[in-house]
Amino acid sequence: MAFAGMAIGFCGLAMVDGIGLLAVFLTLVIVGFMFTRATLTFELSRSAAVNRQGMIMGFNQSLMSVANIAAPLVSGALIGHRLYASWALSMAGMSGCGAVMAAILLAARHAENL
Repeated sequence: MAFAGMAIGFCGLAMVDGIGLLAVFLTLVIVGFMFTRATLTFELSRSAAVNRQGMIMGFNQSLMSVANIAAPLVSGALIGHRLYASWALSMAGMSGCGAVMAAILLAARHAENL
């Protein structure tokens, strides 16, 4: 649901021209990101072996740090070249891929439990 909310929010950002809708779509993106990050961190710690959790969580934090540095640079370059819709739709595509992968994994997990 979080990935889907992000995808909807980014698609909306590509088409919005009013400040009211901008706030709605940005809220969808931010809430989706908040839940996605927390859920992925939880699942990562839950699925890692107990003796490797520290290493896995540290690696996860370092990857998030690299993404937090690179994403504004890439986004800023796209926005600087007035590629607003391309930027928003590329983010929507990535979020949509996350939603599809999460749905596939949840369906597989649900099938195992039956």
